[in-house]
Amino acid sequence: GASENGGLSIQLMSEVGATYTVQTSPDGCSWVNVIPSFEGNGGPLSWSDGQEGTFDPFGPASGLTGKYYRVIKD
Repeated sequence: GASENGGLSIQLMSEVGATYTVQTSPDGCSWVNVIPSFEGNGGPLSWSDGQEGTFDPFGPASGLTGKYYRVIKD
């Protein structure tokens, strides 16, 4: 879905003890981590572009011509 900032809203089911890191990119090649990562608890996790309490070095999608997202599970 879309966030208030024109970006993506992500929801996923987590695994207990797994760490999930959202990554963003303006071009699909240069990826950066959104801080902080999220700890899985066996239930749903959600994150929205521009979410308060998180830091994305590229900023919100509304300030870019394009933005890509992915989630890395550790």
